[in-house]
Amino acid sequence: MRTVRSLSVILVLVACAGPQTKTEQPVYQPQTPTPLANQAVDETEDTSTGAVEARVDEQPGARTQLAREIYLSGVASMKRNDYDAAEREFKQALSVDPEFFRAHFKLGLCYFYQGRYGYEVTQYRKCLVINPNFVPAWQNLGNAYLTQDALELARDAYERVLDLEPTHTQAVYNKALVEYDLGNLDEAKRLFRVFLELTPQHDREMRKVAKQYLDELEGGNQ
Repeated sequence: MRTVRSLSVILVLVACAGPQTKTEQPVYQPQTPTPLANQAVDETEDTSTGAVEARVDEQPGARTQLAREIYLSGVASMKRNDYDAAEREFKQALSVDPEFFRAHFKLGLCYFYQGRYGYEVTQYRKCLVINPNFVPAWQNLGNAYLTQDALELARDAYERVLDLEPTHTQAVYNKALVEYDLGNLDEAKRLFRVFLELTPQHDREMRKVAKQYLDELEGGNQ
């Protein structure tokens, strides 16, 4: 029987109001290429200054004009892929308003790009202390744990994503891969089936890989 193993890591991250052009956070990838399985995803694709400002205004802890301006400057630095500048600016915003959960989230992304994964985890956790229902931070936290091979912690984070957003396809896919590597094959099989039900037909590459796993689990390649 052909064996498909998910022993390497790829990135699917969530970037809150940030660039969409780069992968940001690790998630499991089978040895066969897995498009999208771990790609940096923003909380929203609308990164215009007005849209970001409106979202900031919705956050009770980010009311001061100074914190807002510094945060938006950090967003602009990230769009230029200047992560060192963005790190400084998000830290400055947090010095003005320590409860600015989106600044913690963005700072986590900066640490990802810098390869400072321990710091990245810390910022996502700080973000979630302030806003425990912030799905992008849970998704990226799961991805970050996967870079450390902390499979149980990654699974817990993806479970939280799915508690909040049951049709989150990346969390379904990544959790399926984690369950596969943990040896929970019935659960992995169930999740791959859910993923295939949720994923549009035009996402051919991800569907192909999910079907490979499902075929193996169901003995279809014997």
